[in-house]
Amino acid sequence: MIQDYLNNSYDNSYRAEAKPSDDSFILHFHNNELLCHAEGNVASLESAIPGKAGSEEVVWKLLTFKEIRKTLSVAENKLIYLFKMDIDGENREFFLLVDASLLKGTGLAYSSIKDRENSGNSESDDYSTDGLYYIPASKFRSLIPLSTSFAVITAWQLYSWYRDNRHCGRCGALTIHDSKERMLKCPDCGNMIYPKICPGVIVGIIHKGRILLTKYANKGYDRYALVAGFTEIGETLEESAAREAYEEVGLRLKNITFYKSQPWSASSSLLAGFFAEVDGSDEVILETEELKEGTWFYPEDIVQMHEGVSLTEEMINHFADRKLDERWYKN
Repeated sequence: MIQDYLNNSYDNSYRAEAKPSDDSFILHFHNNELLCHAEGNVASLESAIPGKAGSEEVVWKLLTFKEIRKTLSVAENKLIYLFKMDIDGENREFFLLVDASLLKGTGLAYSSIKDRENSGNSESDDYSTDGLYYIPASKFRSLIPLSTSFAVITAWQLYSWYRDNRHCGRCGALTIHDSKERMLKCPDCGNMIYPKICPGVIVGIIHKGRILLTKYANKGYDRYALVAGFTEIGETLEESAAREAYEEVGLRLKNITFYKSQPWSASSSLLAGFFAEVDGSDEVILETEELKEGTWFYPEDIVQMHEGVSLTEEMINHFADRKLDERWYKN
């Protein structure tokens, strides 16, 4: 999975007092797009396979504080410390640049990839700093190295949380940053706001040596996946797995067994993966607003993916490689 490429180097300890060094990475998002260096066929990202784009198709890197300072006079209070992790053998710190007004009139000003392509001019004024692109955060799961892509996606989750909580949801006052932990607080009413993490489940449903693979109906993603969904108020994760299975494919479950978890910043989620057996009939009744297909596969019939990104992929491959306890494969 994508987080496994970090080699335990990811350190999310909050350091409000941290100051950037020249080689610290500075991440600036415009809505859901990140400013970064990129060369090659950037348009290929529209159809890129997760975990595969890079080296040949697109060569990319993040902006450093030294590079930002060539164009901007950035006050330190305009940067928010995010985390640090190992990149190419070096321990690097990541900061968020949140004030878009600083970029006006510079080569860093916003212009989308499509704007540049439609202009027919690769030297557009909006790109006076050569090789800079705003790339949608959702595309970084396709870009290697996956360790740096993990950093970008996680930074985007934090950026979204900071952006969405500038005002207190209780009284409307402007929030301020806490000095000891990653928390926004209201100076007027004392409301404390922590980063949003939504628990969700992924369920590998097994029956008579087969696993149920599904396809989404309306998400623009045509690969096989597993039953999945968010945990509702008052549910355990196991109860969520049982409910999602019944709602999406009409199956009742037993022997719901935890496999592994994964942070999934694209939806501000923490995903818990389970394998489970069918309790009763194996007739699949699709919830057609969510799914367009639900098919039973034996291990040898599964076309595996080896992108190294998602918990879903790992669980499907784990079943296909017969790495589960043998009882799961009995007819």
